[in-house]
Amino acid sequence: MPRSGFKPARSGLNLPSSGLSLPWGRLSLPWGRLSLPWGRLNLPWGRLNLPWGRLSLPWGRLSLPWGRLNLSRGRLNVSLAVSFRCPSSGIRCRRVAAGGYNRAVPQKLSKGLSVSTGAMKRTRHHPFQRLGQFVRDYTDGLSTRDFRRLFDRDAAHVYEVLGRDQTQGPEPKGMMRKWLFRIRVVFLGLSSKLTPVRRLLFALGLFFFAAGFLQQPTIVYRGGAVRVTLDFSPFWFAASLFSFIYLLALELVDRVRIRDELVVARELQSDLLPNEISTVPAYSFAHSYRTANEVGGDYYDVTPLPDGRVALMMGDASGHGMAAGLVMAIANATLKTGLDLDPSPERVVTLLNRTLCRTGTKRTFMSVFYALLLPELGILEYVCAGHPFPFLRRENGEIEELGEGGLPLGLRDSLVVKCHKVAMRPGDLLVMYTDGLAEAVDSEGRAFGYDGIREVIRYGGPPQIVHDRILAAFDRHVGEETLRDDLTLLLMARQTQGPA
Repeated sequence: MPRSGFKPARSGLNLPSSGLSLPWGRLSLPWGRLSLPWGRLNLPWGRLNLPWGRLSLPWGRLSLPWGRLNLSRGRLNVSLAVSFRCPSSGIRCRRVAAGGYNRAVPQKLSKGLSVSTGAMKRTRHHPFQRLGQFVRDYTDGLSTRDFRRLFDRDAAHVYEVLGRDQTQGPEPKGMMRKWLFRIRVVFLGLSSKLTPVRRLLFALGLFFFAAGFLQQPTIVYRGGAVRVTLDFSPFWFAASLFSFIYLLALELVDRVRIRDELVVARELQSDLLPNEISTVPAYSFAHSYRTANEVGGDYYDVTPLPDGRVALMMGDASGHGMAAGLVMAIANATLKTGLDLDPSPERVVTLLNRTLCRTGTKRTFMSVFYALLLPELGILEYVCAGHPFPFLRRENGEIEELGEGGLPLGLRDSLVVKCHKVAMRPGDLLVMYTDGLAEAVDSEGRAFGYDGIREVIRYGGPPQIVHDRILAAFDRHVGEETLRDDLTLLLMARQTQGPA
């Protein structure tokens, strides 16, 4: 064998347990195999022990299935699951012994090897540490406020939803009769919301639970007193627990599937809303969008037209959730079509009303504020159909309301559309919003109100600053209350000097 190295065939070389002698050294593999399909191993003066098995060098890489080799400060440390990568096609070592967990390594070897940091050393944790980590992960995000809400507002909401179709007449008087009435309403409400098969599983769970109490009763009569003893059967309680857990798992799986579909719908809906508003010379914008559910019914858009005009629209579909989101998607498609045909406010609003009347029901309607801006002159032509009136703050601090009373779109096929005009002068600020801003209530039921919006915007400022001020005041007002309606803001200001 030549002194320059050792190069077996691609299929690998099985070595006897006694090891292999090389010129000026010895290679010992007591339980393993040496495989060098594309690599080269030089051991001119040293000895290499691998008590854990197999040495593989397909591309000049040293890997141990059960070990990790670390070179730190001139010592060789063996731990779990790591590999070496050599800069050349082979590994050169001089008088190296790698058979222990912590051995000295010559300085020349440490220069020829680089350590892979992709695998970390496995740390043994005490069982109580793992239990504590599990408890922290399991209770992550839990707060006393959520716990109180679970038995306060959530319980009332559950009874309201379950008893929506079951309550017939007022509740009876008397504590016992009232609780029996509520238990009946909750039971029938739960049963009616389940499929027939799951309804049967729910009834079986209740039957198993009752059977656990009524198993082998014992009646004893002593001295004129009757004592009843019940034998609790763990089997029936286990069967009842299994039925309820299995039913809960089925309902959770359905909820997860619906949630995944709602997430996809939310992503599609976000694509319909503007992430960034196109630059309009001498005008600046600020906007935001919040939904009460996964899918919202608010809509807004700012579209520059080829002739230089700018179309602005804000709408609020009836209801919440998926139904409102579908109405919002219809409004978006109709608006794009109307802008291609004729972007005038009368034509766009009429087309949108006709589309909603033909595709929806009497409960499907939408309030809309649509405006067409001539940027050079600051002329704003607009139609307000049942939408909260936008505020126009003049540069001198005066606040005007744009709009007049009217019906939302989608209620009547024959709708009289009235178009109005207003001039935006340099320094004026237009604030458009949905009713989720004014109608938001705090813990005591007080609404934010339109006067609250006026109070915030009367100080003026750039659109983004006023926008952030409105949301800050809104968050302070609602506090820890959840959002009950979608909230949309769109602010536009005409700059006093050119574009920013």
